[in-house]
Amino acid sequence: FERKAAEMKKRLLCVSLITVLLLGALGGCANKEKQVVGSCAGYDVLYEELRFAALSEREGKSGAELKAAVADRIAADYAVLTAAKAYFPDLTIGDPEIQKAVDAAVEEAIGSYGGKKEYKNFLKEHNLTESYARLLLARAEIELKWKERLEAELFEGSELETEAAFSAWLQAGNLVRVRRVITESEIAAQEIRNDLMAGKTIETVARGRDGVDVSAKFYLVRGYSADEDLEADSLALSRENPVGEILETETGYRFLILEEVDFETFAAYQLSTYYQNMRNAVYEPERAARLAAAAAANPYVPNEFGMSIDLANMK
Repeated sequence: FERKAAEMKKRLLCVSLITVLLLGALGGCANKEKQVVGSCAGYDVLYEELRFAALSEREGKSGAELKAAVADRIAADYAVLTAAKAYFPDLTIGDPEIQKAVDAAVEEAIGSYGGKKEYKNFLKEHNLTESYARLLLARAEIELKWKERLEAELFEGSELETEAAFSAWLQAGNLVRVRRVITESEIAAQEIRNDLMAGKTIETVARGRDGVDVSAKFYLVRGYSADEDLEADSLALSRENPVGEILETETGYRFLILEEVDFETFAAYQLSTYYQNMRNAVYEPERAARLAAAAAANPYVPNEFGMSIDLANMK
């Protein structure tokens, strides 16, 4: 009996050890995504973040190049949190307001994909976990707040502060509408220009002539044109001097013709687009510069576990 009892005890002990090992293994698989692999900008970086970065960056890369790309990506992901602290020192990912916005975004996503199952399938297809998706959404919400404050700082008191201010500024001589005439020969350009100066229309003098290209009417805004020379020449035109001088260019001989600004039509169809494009032309480089500085000052630092992971073979 004692021998049977000892054998039974031994058997139970083996079963218990096997159970513990199995549970441990399962728990390890379930919690692997939550293991800390390093830090960035004072935040713990989890395995799920590293995995997403590695899968996103590894095409065509390996070894040190892949490690550098992954590290740069993680640093860039956290840069917005660092940059936002300049305006919101107490705002965190776990802030109730941020999490409420994330909840709403998740519910909207679930609805747009047709249900929770479909939403989870989408995340899986894109190498995302639900928790990491929430982290990305939280960062996006924080960036929206940061963008609002940064834009206020950049545009306060300028023509781009509001659309109404931009409209008034344009009408104060900062918007011009022109047509561009390009000819193959200087003689043709001079003949056409002389006819225009005599009061003829461009449609009349250019009709039937070879080697003459007349553009559609287009707008230029002071200080916001890609071609500074074209902008300067356009703004130099006036009602008293509506035809520009002939200039030799790489594409031929060019001169400009001043056209009437139809501001009512411009305001109805193009003002908002111009306004947003002008703001973006200022905001985007500043955003990029600040995020680059934040990322450089707060690199991703892997811990011992993070350094041991083979980035090229993460799944």
